[in-house]
Formats: sequence, C-alpha cells, structure tokens
Amino acid sequence: MNAAFQIDTGRATLALGQAATATNTKIAKAIADEVGPLLVDLLADSQLDWPQLGERLGLSSSLSAAGFWRSLWEKLVGEVPGEDAAMDVRLLDTFGCAVFRHVVERTGVVPNGFADERGGLVQFRGLNLSVNPGYLSSVLPALLQWPLFLDRYPVDGWCTEPVRDWIERVGLVLEGRIPSLGMAEVLGCLPGGRLPPSEMPALASILRLWPSNLGESTRWRGEAAGLLLRARNGAWVPAKMLIGRLGMEDELLARFAPDSVVLHPDYVSAGRDFHYVEQYLPHRPPDASSVAGWCVNATTNEQRTAVADWLIRNLYGPVINVLRSHRERSGWLFELQEDCSALQHLAVGERRLLLSRLGVDASTPDVLTRLPLSIDLRVIHGWWAERGVAWLKKFDERLWPASVDRSALKAEPFDRTAWMTLFSLGVFRRYGRVTDQQHRGFLDFLNSRGWWQTICEVDPEFGAEAWLGILRAYGEERQTDTVFELWMDSFPRLYRVARWLNVYVHLFQTLDRRESGSASFLLSPASDPSLSGSGIDAPTLSGILRLGQHLVIRELLRVDVLSSQVAKQMAFAPRSSVIDLMTRLGHDNVQTSTDIFRVLVEELGAEDACFGGAYDIPLQLLATTDSAARRDVERWADGMSEDDAQDLETDLR
Repeated sequence: MNAAFQIDTGRATLALGQAATATNTKIAKAIADEVGPLLVDLLADSQLDWPQLGERLGLSSSLSAAGFWRSLWEKLVGEVPGEDAAMDVRLLDTFGCAVFRHVVERTGVVPNGFADERGGLVQFRGLNLSVNPGYLSSVLPALLQWPLFLDRYPVDGWCTEPVRDWIERVGLVLEGRIPSLGMAEVLGCLPGGRLPPSEMPALASILRLWPSNLGESTRWRGEAAGLLLRARNGAWVPAKMLIGRLGMEDELLARFAPDSVVLHPDYVSAGRDFHYVEQYLPHRPPDASSVAGWCVNATTNEQRTAVADWLIRNLYGPVINVLRSHRERSGWLFELQEDCSALQHLAVGERRLLLSRLGVDASTPDVLTRLPLSIDLRVIHGWWAERGVAWLKKFDERLWPASVDRSALKAEPFDRTAWMTLFSLGVFRRYGRVTDQQHRGFLDFLNSRGWWQTICEVDPEFGAEAWLGILRAYGEERQTDTVFELWMDSFPRLYRVARWLNVYVHLFQTLDRRESGSASFLLSPASDPSLSGSGIDAPTLSGILRLGQHLVIRELLRVDVLSSQVAKQMAFAPRSSVIDLMTRLGHDNVQTSTDIFRVLVEELGAEDACFGGAYDIPLQLLATTDSAARRDVERWADGMSEDDAQDLETDLR
C-alpha cells in the first residue's frame, strides 16, 4: 500500500511516538474505508456466481466461497498482535479489523468457519453457538441427530470459535453472547432441567462420543448435578434423591420405598443407554432414618420380603441400629420368627443372623441336617443335570453385581473392572458367616459412592491420592455405625491386587500352561522358579486369597479363560462345610481341592466330575445349613410331585 505513512527515514521504519502512531492509524483506517466497499462487492459476486469468480481470481476449483472468505479473514483478523508487536504488525491488524467490521456490518454475512461440508456463509446476527471443531468434531454428528438440541440451537446458527472471536473482537457482538459448545449447552437444552426417558438414547450417544480427557467425567457430573428425573409417582425430582438406579441394593429399596423417591421404570426400560447416562448422574444414598421408616411401613408380604433381603445385605449398616433404637415403633420387624413368610426365601443361617442383629432370638442352633442314605454323589449329579440351570442362575444373581459383565473376563486387553470384581469376591472368601449377597452388597455400596470405579480403573501406582480419598471419605462419615466395616478391612488387600493387577491377571490367565507341581506357586510369583528372570514380580497373594483362589479359578473355567486339568483340580473350594458334606456322603480324608476332584472323578468319571461346568457350586449349595438346595435334591431323589414343583419355585425366589 503506497500511502503517506509517517516513517523514520534514518531507520527505514514506521515512525514512533504518540502523534506519528495516531496519524498512521488514521491512514490505515482510511485505507480500510476504501477497500471495504470493494470487498462488499466481491462478497456479493461470490454469492451470485462463485465458480465464475473463482476462475477469474485464479483459485482452485475445490475451494468454496465460504472457504475463500474464511481464509481471507483468518489472515486479516485471525491473530491478535502481542503487546510487544512491531508497529507495522499493529497497523495491519487495525486495517484488517476495520475492513472486517465494514464488510460484516454492511452485508451481515460471515463464513461459519467450518472447513468440511458444513462450511458456509451465514448471517452473523443469527449465530447462536460456537464450536471447537478440532476438539468436538466427533460429537457433532450426534448433536445433529438430536431434535431437542437443534430446537435450542438451530444448525444454521453454528460457527467455529475463531469466527466468534473475530466478531467479538471488532465489537459486532458482546462477549459471551454466542455461547461455546460445552456440557452446559448440551444439558441446558433440556426444558427446566428435566431429563425424560425418551431423551436417554440421544444423550447417551453424545456422552459416548464426548472426549474422554482427564477431568471430563467429573465436569459432566458437576453439570448434571441439578437434573430432574421422573419419579414413580410421576413427579419431577432431583436425580440425586431417587433410588432404583444403582444395582441390586437400590432395586431392593425400590420394592418397599415410597413412589415419590423411586425412579420411574421407563428409565430402566431404556436399557444400556440409561445405564451409560446414569454413571454421570448424582446420587445421594438415603439416610438411615428414612430407610428405617420405609422398612417399618412395609405392609404387603412382597414388600416385607424385600425388606428382609435388603437388611440381610446391610446387617452392619446404621439402619439396623435405628430400628433397634426405636424398637417400640418398629412393629412387624420385631415380631419376626424363623418361619415367617417374609423370611422363607432366605437360608436358615441368614434368617438367624438377621434375627440376631435385630435382637430377636433364633429358635434353633446351626446344625447341618443329615442327608438321607439314598443321597450320594451320583444322585447329586443327576439332580444337578436336571435342575442345575435354575439353581445356577440364582447363584450367579447372588454372587455377581448386576453392573458387571462376567463375560468381560475374556476381553483382550483385560477388563480391569471384571478382573477386580473377580479378585475381590475371592478376597472376601476369608470372612465366615456372611453370604454372597452381602459380599455383592458391599460392591454395590462402593459403586453407589463412585468408589468402585476408582478401585477398578485407577492404578494405585499413579493414582494413590484417589485411593486415599476413598479412605478419607469413608473414615470421616458422621454416623453411629460404620457401614461395611468388616469388608473395608480388606482395603489394603484390594490396593495390592489393583497395584499389581496386570501381573496377577497374567498369572491366572496362564494357569493352563503350568504342570501340577508348579501350580502351587500360582499365588507367590516372587518365589516361583519358573518365573526366574522373566521380569514378572509381585507380592504374594497366598495370605490374601486363601480359599478365594478356588473361586477365581472356577469362574475363569466357567467363561472359558481356563480349560486345563490342572485348573479343574483347583476349582473346588475345600471349605469346612464342603468337607463335612463329603464326609457325610462317605468320603473321608478329603482336605484339599485336589482331594475333592479326585473323589468326584472316581465316583462320576472325569467328564461328570465338573457338574456340567459348575464345578463346586452344587456342593457349595448343598453344604449350606438346612439349604433349600438340599430339600430340593431330596425331593428330586424321591420323585417330584406337583406340590414339590411349587416348593422348588418358592426355593428359587
């Protein structure tokens, strides 16, 4: 531009000083006033016949009109000069901003900034949303399929964040008037913050595609804190107040809690989409007094059965203490007897344990009833072959948390959540007089607080502070009775498993490659001669898993991770009750898993010794004090009548 700028002839640069700068700035703006109308005309021509104009300008035929204007404005106003920028740079910026403002003011048109097929020329006064396409490009297709979002932010009003910055910079719009696409904008399109079941698929697809950078999930939870969901009675309630969302424990609560605090069933009907969204929704466990009140107010047998189920999973929680402290107002709970219909679905040991915690005396001691002489291993195998499917389904429901996919144990690379759950169930075998339901209840408890996700996904080597946060939160809770204190004692053991999880997973995955002799070193990699020089090293598990190793191996056999004879020999937990059962069946000198398997092979043959892939599960069921399974095998051996079939249905509930 051959204009009369004031220069320093000695230095061949633009003159400095306040007066010279003001003069040069005025000249730059004057040039912009002359160039602006020319660009206005050029913009009009580009909208009328871009191919002809592009050819006349010598541009590539692949360049669109929007692409041309985007690149032009990017050169003129795309970079803000720094504080120490040279005078010529600042004058060029002044010129560029003045030209841009002139053209946009008179035409109202800007490129939306998108470099793909979404690129176009739009009216800047209609802009309603700015997007960082480099960061959120994967999310845009899902947003374009969500009518609710498009109603709030019509797509012809979208632009990129740089375009918004240009417009704000030259003063055409106030800063912040065009919001930047983020979590608040996604959730803000929900009227009144209400999230109905019908919107779950759309929101789930957006969450799945949203970048999973560090901290994003936490920010989503923060934005979702005020969302409302529909309760079972139809009212809109803060999501954190609703139960019936998180696993079996919540499902049990929902069976006897008031409709006003229970999630509407339509959400659960949304299936995987709801469960994906649910992990970002806030949750506040109901206080002990409220739950105690729901227990007392249960009136139907179905509700009272659910109360018994929930209490047996929370024997060491504060609700029991609240009920006992208000015994005179707790009604039916303190009139319970072992033969009450609300307790008939529980094993006798569970009934007595519950009554004991409530302070209601049980009527008879724990004695393993004698099996009829007609019952032997062959009869048990026949019973299991015919009835095992139903019993196995019930067993798995009590053992495995509903939120964990057992088949994920086969995934490559290994699934930390599935393996941590399996090892945890093995660790909990060390506790006597507690049930699989209570173990699973503890895992559901951790999951409801968001702690189980940390335990499964955060490697303690790199995230020890997150683990410490769990202890801090648990230890500082203000309550009269420590929830799940018995299981929380295993926290250091879970830490060790998580810290060296990759090593322990490898050891169990490769059990099939071991001979019987080397299998004894499975839990002690540091002293395993076969691993010498391999670089595989981790602390021993022998004091942690104990009987739990048999559960881990059994479950790996059941999902076909393992298949060897060595693994099968180790799949039978030699619990004292199982040893006692074997003795009553006439098999003495049985002490180990290998002993149990040897007897089964001798009596049933190698194929039938595994009980159709259930391994020690039939024996575990029959070894339970006065178990429903034992009653069923006796009925089966005697020839089941119609009444017996109804009894079986009752036992399996």
